Amino acid sequence: MPDLVTNVHADNGDTLVAALFAQWDQQGIRACIWKSVDRWQEGIDGTTDFDILVPAQDVDRARQILTDEGWIPVDAEAWRTFPGLFDYIAFVSGACLHVHLHAAITSGEKLTKTLRPPLTDLYLRHLQHGYPPTITAELEFVLLVVRIVLKISWLDIAGALRRRSAAAVYRNYTRELDQVRQRCRRDRIQSLLEEPELQSLPGHLVLQAHDDLASLRMAQRKALRRAIATWRIRPTAGTEPLRFVLRRAGRFGKTLPFQGISIGICGPDGSGKTTTTEALRKVLSRQLRVEKYYLGGNLKQPGKLRGTVMKGVLVPYLALRKACRLLRWNGWVAGLERWDANTDRRLTRGEKLRRVQAAEQAARTGSVVLFERYPLFHPYGDDMRPTLHPNGLRCPDILVLLDVAEATAIERRPDDDPETLRNKIQAFRQFAVQPSSAEQLLVFKESVSLQERVGATLDAVMAVLTERARRTPRR
Repeated sequence: MPDLVTNVHADNGDTLVAALFAQWDQQGIRACIWKSVDRWQEGIDGTTDFDILVPAQDVDRARQILTDEGWIPVDAEAWRTFPGLFDYIAFVSGACLHVHLHAAITSGEKLTKTLRPPLTDLYLRHLQHGYPPTITAELEFVLLVVRIVLKISWLDIAGALRRRSAAAVYRNYTRELDQVRQRCRRDRIQSLLEEPELQSLPGHLVLQAHDDLASLRMAQRKALRRAIATWRIRPTAGTEPLRFVLRRAGRFGKTLPFQGISIGICGPDGSGKTTTTEALRKVLSRQLRVEKYYLGGNLKQPGKLRGTVMKGVLVPYLALRKACRLLRWNGWVAGLERWDANTDRRLTRGEKLRRVQAAEQAARTGSVVLFERYPLFHPYGDDMRPTLHPNGLRCPDILVLLDVAEATAIERRPDDDPETLRNKIQAFRQFAVQPSSAEQLLVFKESVSLQERVGATLDAVMAVLTERARRTPRR
């Protein structure tokens, strides 16, 4: 059995992002973090996303450098897709980083994002160099006030009415505004409002928001909305209801703009396949659309047809077999057992084929496919019968093999036959040393922790997807 071989990143998210900004700076591309500066650490830890603004004329070069630096382009869901906004992810140390690259400021309402302020040049004039490059707190504050005014919805107003407090209309935005305000100076905000790009704003209302956001009533909010009318695009009729329907009816998770990736988690019984698969699914599904398929033959996880048939005939089958044994009709007993085994075998094979076909379709649409077990060889997953597995299946892109000691497997599976477990472990180890057609092959001993398994597998995912992104023409 080979030892675990991985190329785990020694870098953290901060190092990866710093290298990206260094490359942009070297190529003369100005870029900055333009909002949520206070949540920067959460962004590079993978807890939340972060937004980077670059000039529209440089966005193609910026995207090329992102790909060259190993970032993976992804397509957001239909209700999260807006012009000039591009999504990229990267896996580092078991975490998923998510970047929104803006060719222009895109903000405003939750589903339509009509706010397109012509402030890119102003932002980059007020760029604070260093790492990470950010805008001044005063400029962040001004736009945050505008964004809050646009985001106030009837739900906020209804909540304020229920609480009988006009100030409660801002309850969802007060914390973020206070964090930015603590880094601001009122006199600098006043000076900033004299910039040509901000002349249309009623400066006294922005300063009033600085002093007390809750003092802005409906009339003041309307005045601010009127002042930024030229900053907003007029959405096509029905856009917001359509996005709402897509959000409710659609599937969550970003997709890859190229062939998706398949990951097979394999090993003998008791090796931790289910735990590892679920841990990977949890991390990957935070950003990507993940489809999970079980390819074992256990009746605890059957398909609809096999579950209905085999569970439906189980009681009559057991009763009839018992009666035949009592009557010593041994031929009938053998015939019943053959019928049960052959029926289960045929249904299992068809079930696996359907699941594999569904997985292939999901991968073609840019999803990540997770296989718990994979029919590579007999007796790879379910039992010691002659193989049920279909021939000619393509090996997963990433194959994760989980080794386990015989004593550990027997301890974890006390209800299983120990000799059967030993035979499966022996067959697994014979397979594990053979050449594999997988792009990435990872073999984990049982001493490797779950966190290390997930981190190393995500590094393999990063390697495969980065290479595909570099080969795929950018859209």
